[in-house]
Amino acid sequence: MADNGTFEDIHGSGSGTIQTGPDFGTIIGIDNGLKAVAAQALNGGSGAPNNDVMRAERALSFSVYWDVQEQKYKVHDPTVIFPDGKSTTMEQPTFSAETFLVEITRNSSGVYAAAWKTSTETPSNDRIMAVTVFKLLNSVVTQYHTGVIVVSSAGSGLWRFANGTWSNCKIQVGYNILDVSGSLGNPSAAGSYRIAVNLSDDSVTLEPGSVSDPVNIETNTVYFHVADFQIDNETGQLKQTWSVDAMPVAYKYV
Repeated sequence: MADNGTFEDIHGSGSGTIQTGPDFGTIIGIDNGLKAVAAQALNGGSGAPNNDVMRAERALSFSVYWDVQEQKYKVHDPTVIFPDGKSTTMEQPTFSAETFLVEITRNSSGVYAAAWKTSTETPSNDRIMAVTVFKLLNSVVTQYHTGVIVVSSAGSGLWRFANGTWSNCKIQVGYNILDVSGSLGNPSAAGSYRIAVNLSDDSVTLEPGSVSDPVNIETNTVYFHVADFQIDNETGQLKQTWSVDAMPVAYKYV
């Protein structure tokens, strides 16, 4: 495990979305034409994974594992901490062949909540961010995120947009650390925004949307959720409500 000093030197420090373990939605391994780093469950004779796929006591928060006694999938310790200091341990999702997200909402009274959503479900009107956690398909679990989700309020740090200008938009592509602040377009409407990183030419493009699947093999592109915006009721202008406070990293091997 890397020492904290090295991590902070590379990724910076801040109060943004922080994980206690690797975040495969932010750090993606690319090998031989884009293979997302994944924790894959092995198929057993009944279509369920082998009993030694994962033991819960060794798992990080939000890790998907196979409960041997109950013979079903579970998510270990799905904990979310909100900007007001309150936290919640979520219920288990209803498992199906879907991509699963944790949707963070804040209502008009300023109350935060977290809920499981699939990528095909309509986002809540109160959504301020969503974290892609895992995909289940044919008894194979692709894990995109592990670790406690810590939600920050908008503030200074990485990937900030103010007065029509992006600032401190750092990303690592391969072995190169880039600041793409000057090349991003402006957000045009409220909602989530992601960056598309084309690993053929290392170009970075801002576009609306969060991330349901971080890899597009056909276009050689990986995606990262970087910011959320909403309409300010007082000014009628777009206001940034969240930014990623960890530098996105896209590895590629040639």
